[in-house]
Amino acid sequence: IEKNQTQGFEYYQQSAEQCFPRAQFNCGYMHHYGRGTPVDYTLALTYYQRAADAGYPLGQYNLGYMYHHGCGIPANFEQMHKYYKMSADQGYPRALYIM
Repeated sequence: IEKNQTQGFEYYQQSAEQCFPRAQFNCGYMHHYGRGTPVDYTLALTYYQRAADAGYPLGQYNLGYMYHHGCGIPANFEQMHKYYKMSADQGYPRALYIM
């Protein structure tokens, strides 16, 4: 099977619309890094926020990352800490390392 990131993004987007947190995270990641879709920090934030609100630790971590590094938004260390902590509280290794 040939790798097709654009088609993969479309499938993730369909799943994200059905409120699957991992798909929401993956859509955020793909918008964040321009995989299968153009880079769009606003949409990345939206999808990461949905995944974070659903309790998905990678969504929480990446949302914290965007606040930490000011990706598409002004850096906000209170929000960064909030989302890194939420992810760390669920045992996500990168968040544990940062905390």
